[in-house]
Amino acid sequence: MSTLDAKLDTLHYKEPTTYKELTEQEIFDKVVGHLFKQGKRATRWTWCRKYDASTHSGWSDAQDYTETCAYRSDEGLKCAIGILIPDGLYDKKMEGIRVAMMIEDYELPAYFKNNAALLDSLQQAHDNPDNWVSKGRLRLCRVFDKVARENGLRFDRGQYNV
Repeated sequence: MSTLDAKLDTLHYKEPTTYKELTEQEIFDKVVGHLFKQGKRATRWTWCRKYDASTHSGWSDAQDYTETCAYRSDEGLKCAIGILIPDGLYDKKMEGIRVAMMIEDYELPAYFKNNAALLDSLQQAHDNPDNWVSKGRLRLCRVFDKVARENGLRFDRGQYNV
């Protein structure tokens, strides 16, 4: 094998990356702590087609500029799921895809697939704009308390400085 061939082989070889498996409680604590610290949703403005019930397909040709949740916002904010995606695995093409579909379509750490139901609940908590109103911390506390109870987890407001 020539020196050039050896160099090419090393360029194409990618060392496998392993990620620490997270328990449900560790995922919950990381997400909840992050969202309370961040204090707002991660969103981005995008063009999307308007829904029109009067058309056969339900969609009009008109487009609208709308605020949607994002795994990573243009301002550097991260959503409930975005905080769990390692930087090296994040892809802008993930935006707009629910976590359940993202698990199937992208290479992600095993804790995504192993905790899909919990991640879906946390994504819904982040994505619901009603949870971020002026009394959002109280509303979020109720939502996270419910998620914790449904998944057999602990939710201690003091742990998150709420």
